[in-house]
Amino acid sequence: MLRNLIIHLALLLVFIFLQAFMFDNMKLSSLQIYPFVYVAIILMLPFETPKWLLLLTGFFSGLLLDIFNDTLGVNTAAATLLAYVRPFTLSVLSPYDGYENGTLPRVGYYGTPWYLKYISMNVFVFAAAFYLLVSFSFNYFASDLLKIFFGSIYTIVIILLIQFAFFLK
Repeated sequence: MLRNLIIHLALLLVFIFLQAFMFDNMKLSSLQIYPFVYVAIILMLPFETPKWLLLLTGFFSGLLLDIFNDTLGVNTAAATLLAYVRPFTLSVLSPYDGYENGTLPRVGYYGTPWYLKYISMNVFVFAAAFYLLVSFSFNYFASDLLKIFFGSIYTIVIILLIQFAFFLK
C-alpha cells in the first residue's frame, strides 16, 4: 500500500509538472482550449482509494496547478469536484460482480470501451466545471459549451494516448 502511495504521489508530481510546462502551452485555437492531462492521475488512483484521499488529491493537484498558472482556484474547484464525482461514475460503470481486487481503472484491466466511458464522464464534469468557473457568466454560454466539448475531446484523446503508451498492464 505504501509503495502504491509513493508511486501515485510521484506520478502526481510528474503530471502536474507536465501540465504546467508542456500541456498548458498546447493551446487549441483561439477559444483557449487546453488538454487537462493532470486529471488522469485522479482517474488512475486505485478503486480502493478512500474518499478523503481522493478529495485531498484533487484539491492539492488543482491547487498546485493554480499556483503555477495563477488561475485563482479554478483548477482546485474543478479537480476537487472531479475527485468527488469519481466514486459515483465508478459505481455507474461497475461490472455486475464488482471490480476485482488489485486492479486499477486502466485500459489494460477493463478494456478500451469501459475506460473510454469512464474518462469521458469524468473529464466532461471537470471541463464543464473549469470553463463555467472561468467565464462565471451566462453571456458566453455558447462559447463555453464549445470549450467544454472540444476541451473534453482534446483531453480524452491525450489521456488515451498516455494510457496506451505507458499504462497497459
